[in-house]
Amino acid sequence: MLRELELLEKSPAVKSYEILDYKEGNSFYFLKIRAELADGSVLYIREFVSEEDYNYSFQWQKDGRLTIRWDNAPHHRDVETFPHHKHVGSQ
Repeated sequence: MLRELELLEKSPAVKSYEILDYKEGNSFYFLKIRAELADGSVLYIREFVSEEDYNYSFQWQKDGRLTIRWDNAPHHRDVETFPHHKHVGSQ
């Protein structure tokens, strides 16, 4: 988790951020962050990291509308980079 926070704190693109949720166990952590960017857009970060699993979603929005989201939810099996994929705009 520290890597994500260090990147947010050092980036000139990040105006501020808030940790919305954080849970940690012996072999996992779950993190949700809302970051306000310098251009007024918002980046939502969600990560679950364990020894067996890594699930993520990075959603960037402006004026409440989805700009782009990157995630590894196990749908869109036809995508070459499955399960990693992106959603653009209203997709």
